[in-house]
Amino acid sequence: MHQSKLLAKLALSLYVIFFVNIANAHYVLGQPEYILDAGAKNPSGMRLLLEIDGHTIDYRVYPAVPKPFEPINISLSLLNKNTQLVYPGNVTFLLSQKNFLNVTERILASVSQDNNLFNLEFIAPDDGHYFLAAEFTTTEPHTIDFPLQVGNPSAIGAVAIAAFILIGVLLCVHFLQKKYAQDSKKPKPDSTEPEV
Repeated sequence: MHQSKLLAKLALSLYVIFFVNIANAHYVLGQPEYILDAGAKNPSGMRLLLEIDGHTIDYRVYPAVPKPFEPINISLSLLNKNTQLVYPGNVTFLLSQKNFLNVTERILASVSQDNNLFNLEFIAPDDGHYFLAAEFTTTEPHTIDFPLQVGNPSAIGAVAIAAFILIGVLLCVHFLQKKYAQDSKKPKPDSTEPEV
């Protein structure tokens, strides 16, 4: 009984460590759509359309799957839904990478509108899964995360790694319990017999 409680605590601890994230005031978005040019076989970019606080947002990233150390272009349209006027302030773009233990984030730039668009070009980092965030303030601050895969995705994801760790722990517990059961079934030496 004691071992099952220990195993339950261990499983809960692993779950908290690997799967529970601290809540952020970010918009959680679905999968962006790919932009496919006429006659093209591969998508040229990714696009995300949404409405926030009376503004229509068209967020685009080119190319759709960038390679490491190649240019990435961001284009953001931010129009007031009622007046069709461009957002007058600056938009700050950030690049972040989130993994099990930490979040690395760097500010790419704070840009003002140019021809009704907020444009930015930057060089792609190493292979990995990143988030491009666009931050702006209307009546309140807003952050939009755009998922970005640079290079080829990892063959083993975070869920698979956590599953391997959990399976390893369960196997260790199983073998320890089996050894304990075998040791408890062995006859104990009688203390009255003389030692040889």
